[in-house]
Amino acid sequence: MIRISIRDKRLFDLLTRYEIVGSKQIRKLLFNDIPETNFFRRMRELEKAKMIRRIGPMTDHSYAWLLGPKGKERMGFGERDLFKTRLTLEHDVTLTQVRMALDAIGVGKKFVAESELRMRARSQQTGYLDKKKQIVVPDGLFPVLIKERAEVFALEVELNFKNRLRYQELFKRYLKTDGVYAIWYVVPIKSMGDRLLQEWEAFFRKFPGQYRRKILCYTELDSFLADPRNALIHDQQGEVKICDWWRLPAVTAPEKITDHTGDQSVIDEANKKTEAA
Repeated sequence: MIRISIRDKRLFDLLTRYEIVGSKQIRKLLFNDIPETNFFRRMRELEKAKMIRRIGPMTDHSYAWLLGPKGKERMGFGERDLFKTRLTLEHDVTLTQVRMALDAIGVGKKFVAESELRMRARSQQTGYLDKKKQIVVPDGLFPVLIKERAEVFALEVELNFKNRLRYQELFKRYLKTDGVYAIWYVVPIKSMGDRLLQEWEAFFRKFPGQYRRKILCYTELDSFLADPRNALIHDQQGEVKICDWWRLPAVTAPEKITDHTGDQSVIDEANKKTEAA
């Protein structure tokens, strides 16, 4: 039987919190003080013991990691299973990076992940008609203080541009969903974000007066990961630093990694109506 160290426990907490984490992220956060060979040896030992499992490789030939069967049992996952595939691997690991940056500026504490949102949505679909209705499930929801009011942002990590019809359907669902204040896209390049804003305006020209507007905005991925407090958010009105729009807590030492994805209050607030016409 494998002996679990304090560092291993921190790894399990990390995977419980974020669900999927890349090798580079794990090494930087937990194993940066030991040789790389020792790091990979320990990961293989934990994998063999079914405490963790790997998925990949990604385009940079590195792997990502999730809790394995024994790890999920140890962390008490119960009905909340994890299902990740190589098809969305790059997206999922990038999403974890974004979530870590949100945690770093103190606004990720009550982040509700996509897996939790899907599980809650399924539990509310009790009848045949409910199951036929389409819902909007973002990459996550999180509250932000703007002035003195808590507002819920829907996060969408967008690495590839979709076609216009797909965006039109997605916009319809968001605009019919109560509780979401803004749809915030994190994109790899500025031109993609600008195209999203163009599609947003084109949508309202096609359906004039039919929908009440929400805020759609975007931030460039690299700038957000490098300096999340001072990264720019762009929308139709221009651009603003995150620290000048969101009311951020004072910078403190990193908090202990814990799991907040079951925070029911945020789910209730942001998902009052998740059904689309």
